[in-house]
Amino acid sequence: MPRYNSENDVACLEGSITNDSVIMYSDSLRSLQDVSIHNSSRMIELEMQIEQLKQTLQAANAEVDNLILQNNDLQRELENCQMVIKSLRAIQTLGPEKIRRGNHKQILKHFDLYTKDLKENDLAVILIGNYDIKMGTSYVDEIRRIVSKENRKFNILLGSIIYDNINDDKIFTINKELFNLAAVSKNVRYLEINVKVKSINNKYLELKLLTENTTCDVLCLTETWTNELKLGVMTIEGFILVSYYNRMLFEHGGTAIFVRHSLEYKVRHDIVKLSIEMNCELAAIEVKSSKLVIICVYRPDYDYLIFEDIMTKVIEKIGRENKRIVIAGDFNLNLLKPNNKVCKFLKLLSELKCKFVLNEPTLTKGKSSTCIDNFILNDDDDFQYHRGKVLDVKLSDHNVIELKYKLNFKYPKPKEKTEVRSRIIS
Repeated sequence: MPRYNSENDVACLEGSITNDSVIMYSDSLRSLQDVSIHNSSRMIELEMQIEQLKQTLQAANAEVDNLILQNNDLQRELENCQMVIKSLRAIQTLGPEKIRRGNHKQILKHFDLYTKDLKENDLAVILIGNYDIKMGTSYVDEIRRIVSKENRKFNILLGSIIYDNINDDKIFTINKELFNLAAVSKNVRYLEINVKVKSINNKYLELKLLTENTTCDVLCLTETWTNELKLGVMTIEGFILVSYYNRMLFEHGGTAIFVRHSLEYKVRHDIVKLSIEMNCELAAIEVKSSKLVIICVYRPDYDYLIFEDIMTKVIEKIGRENKRIVIAGDFNLNLLKPNNKVCKFLKLLSELKCKFVLNEPTLTKGKSSTCIDNFILNDDDDFQYHRGKVLDVKLSDHNVIELKYKLNFKYPKPKEKTEVRSRIIS
């Protein structure tokens, strides 16, 4: 190994090491990968991610703000409902006698005075009760003035007018105006306070709520207690009245069928004409695309033999046309406690190759439960595809019943007839 003893030798060594180092370092730089392009693209990617995160954060903040607003709205709604409950309890405490003594002119005349101290979210209840022949259109006009008043911050609860069986047409018109007015006015609610069990006239809101929360295509109503004039002005959003039967000689009774606008149908006038007042009251349509006949029936508990004769004619007629059948209605035949009439009708249905769908209570009064509302289908209908049930919904003293009928169900081809001999042993 060489030895370096002099300063010149040391200087030469340092120079040699320095030159070698520079050469090595330069070679190393040339051998390294150029990462400037990679870093640039990574930076762009990070910037995009940051921007996305900012947008997500902004959306989250907006959602939080919306939830806060919704919470505030729900809180106000809760307070409003509590005020309604408080008012209804007060009304219940007063009793119907005192409720029906309202003087609409006096109440509306001094309404501004009564409500001058009401604050935001307070509730004013306009509850007149009985119909007054002096009401006319002026009553609704005055209500419209009150609810449309500028700077009104308090809530208003509009009570319906009570039906009296004498002025029902006029009362229905007023109540419908009040309902429509509440629907388009801010902080205004409509309250149906009629206590009649039956009649379609005082079930406007209940029917509206029912159809809004269901996907039904056909609505069959029995005991409509109405006439052609009232049915003509009765509107159920999304539905049209297509077939009905109203009594001419006696009160109450009646049937009606409403269908959705999208359903293709034709009215079966030939079936409706078979109706006999107080015995068998029918409305009927046919769904064009499926050869399905839908009949709404109401049987008052009057002359059973007339009812049986009409139903036989109806079912046999549809059978000759080779069409399916759905009969919905109030039969006043209690399947839970069969009597002679029930047994006779069940036998008739068996002979006509039809059957009932439901066998559970549809009407409960006290401790008594009956199954008098039902559907009748062809006996080869498979309940796996066509399902009926009793809903926990009451538009009257009866429960609502529902049938889901699959229109595109393919029925099995009939088998070859085989003679079967049988003997009844009793």
